[in-house]
Parts: sequence; structure tokens; C-alpha cells
Amino acid sequence: ILNNIPVYLFVKDPADEFKYLYWNKAFAEHSGIPASKAIGHTDYEIFQSEEAEKFRKDDLELLRTHQRIDIQETYLTANGEARIVQTLKALVPMEDREPLLIGISWDTTNLQNIEQELIKARIKAEQSDRLKSAFLANMSHEIRTPLNAIVGFSQLLPTADTPEEQKLYSDIINQNSDILLQLINDILDLSKIEAGTLEYVKRPMNLGEVCRTIYAVHKERIKGGVDFIFNNGEEDLQMEGDPNRIMQVITNFITNATKFTHTGEIRFGFEREGENVRVYVKDTGIGIEKEKVGHIFERFVKLNSFVQGTGLGLSICRMIIEKIGGEIGVTSELGKGSTFYFIIPCTEVD
Repeated sequence: ILNNIPVYLFVKDPADEFKYLYWNKAFAEHSGIPASKAIGHTDYEIFQSEEAEKFRKDDLELLRTHQRIDIQETYLTANGEARIVQTLKALVPMEDREPLLIGISWDTTNLQNIEQELIKARIKAEQSDRLKSAFLANMSHEIRTPLNAIVGFSQLLPTADTPEEQKLYSDIINQNSDILLQLINDILDLSKIEAGTLEYVKRPMNLGEVCRTIYAVHKERIKGGVDFIFNNGEEDLQMEGDPNRIMQVITNFITNATKFTHTGEIRFGFEREGENVRVYVKDTGIGIEKEKVGHIFERFVKLNSFVQGTGLGLSICRMIIEKIGGEIGVTSELGKGSTFYFIIPCTEVD
């Protein structure tokens, strides 16, 4: 019976240096230490010195007080795996000799791991909830700002006195329309991600043509004093992919680079890496603080509260690239610029 119960059971002899007199099957199986190597030996001969010292200290305390001990212990198995056990130790009176020490241990390693995962999940959920609340509070401002600009300058447009003034009003309306459209798209994409319905439809595409289209759209929007360069101007790459989603990610990278690059250049392009293709956007902007780089692709994260945006764009980009089976990343140096990139499988087509 004792050999088949699913808990550790052991007996020590305090009168003989606390050597083991009994070591059941469950203890042997979980620890990887057979009873033959435990019985007749002390903790110092079986476990590491720090563990043995802790066990001996508890045994001596039990012998001194004769009060049952209920503690959590950690030990290393024969193969070096750390196990956590809840141990109950007590003395068993014996006739004509010192009492024996009996111990029962329940292995709680898996429960402890589950508990830690639950704690992490709870912390993450609470953090996500706080970020989402901040996002919703900020969203009314983010939507109202471009909407007010569109309405206001649309009313002023008919009253413009000169073509230059009319163009200025028109440019402001177009700029804020793009901002508002991006806000709405981000919110809709977030809803699709939450519902698990974000689509990625593979079909034959020309990555070079996609990038040339992006270059044509953005070259007039780049600030003065910043050079906008596409490294693969004449190059074609026929591959399978969703051009709309890939365009969405590259566009987001360029839009972010535009916000934070005031001088120098923004350079983008693609390159083959074995069976993959790497697409990058490199800028000479303000860069990202080292401690914030690891959080840049998280939801609702904005590194600059004074710059318009939902803090969703890069998170959505990460979801898209991971759905493709690729990876996304960034390298950055504060004050010198950043390079955002993604690497996706490249299946060439004729």
C-alpha cells in the first residue's frame, strides 16, 4: 500500500544521523533516486549540500520541539530538474529507543507552475484592461481632432481668397482625412484580431511593384529636409502573398518613420535571405529608448503622447506577420534612428 500511494513517503532514524530507513516508490520515481541509493544514507549523501542543510535544519527543529512541521521544499532530481513539494514531518514514538521521523510530501510543481501562469495572465489582463481604458479615453480626442479639422477647413474652403490658400485648406483636409481613415482602420483591424477573423489571402504578387506603389504614394508626403529612398527601384520579386496586408505593414513602418524623422533620410527596401524575404524601413529619426524597444509592438503603446495615433498600428503589424508565419522586429539607437523590419517566407512564382 505504501509503495503505491501517489505521494512521497520516507522514514529517517534521528538516532543514526537521520539516515533513511524507508523510501517509497513514488519518491523514487519522482526524484529519479532509487530506494537502494537512499536507504542507509543521509541527506548529505543524496542531495546537494544546500538542500541537505535545509532538510537537516528542519529535522533538528522537529526533534527539538516535537511539533509537527508543515513546509514547502524544493529539491533537484537525479536529472537536475527542480521539483517543489509540500512536506509534512512528524515524530513517531518508539518503545525503548528514540522516536523515528516520518515524512509525507505532495509534489506541487505542476500546481505551482499553473499558479505562476495564472498570476502572469492576471497581471497581463489587468495591464491590458488599463491600457484599453486609456485607449478608449484617448480615442474620443484622437477622432475629434482630425474630424474638427476636416469640418472646419471644409467650411473655409469656399471662402479662400487665393489658389494658394485654397490648396493649403485642401491639403489640411486631405491630411486629416488620412489620419481619420487610419484610426478607423486600426479600430476595425483590432476588432477582427479580437474575433480571430483577420484575413490573409495568399495570391501571386510582385513585391517590387507593391513597394513602388508605396513609394509613389508617400514621396509627396515626406517632410522637407528628409530624403525618401526606395533601394529596389527597378527590382521585381514574384512571390505568393497578400499584397494588401504587406502594403499595410510597410505603410505603417513608413508612416511612423515620417512622424519621428525631421532631418536625414527614410530608406526602405527588401532583400532575399535564403527561403525568406526581409523587408525593412530605416530612418535617421529620434530613435527609441533601449528599455522601450521590447514593448514597441504591444497594444495601445505610444512612445510619444503628443503624436497622433491609436498605439495599435505596430501591434496589428505584428499580428499580420505572425499570421503569415514570419517574424517582426526593430533595432534602434536613441538619437540616431531606427530600423523596422519583418521577415516572411518567400515562395517564388512564375
